[in-house]
Amino acid sequence: MIKVLIADDQKLIRESLKIVLDTYQDIQVIDTVGDGKQVLESIEEQEPDVILMDICMPNMDG
Repeated sequence: MIKVLIADDQKLIRESLKIVLDTYQDIQVIDTVGDGKQVLESIEEQEPDVILMDICMPNMDG
């Protein structure tokens, strides 16, 4: 099982990516977050295998 973290400041994009990824049996979306600080918190708690992240995020980008 591949654990995926989705990070984007636009809710529509997060929801769309989750819908698409949920169609795959070997992929589990473990979290969706809307800013850079939440990304770091989620990484520490969830330990994702893959992060799909927008480059320009609120509060912390990169």
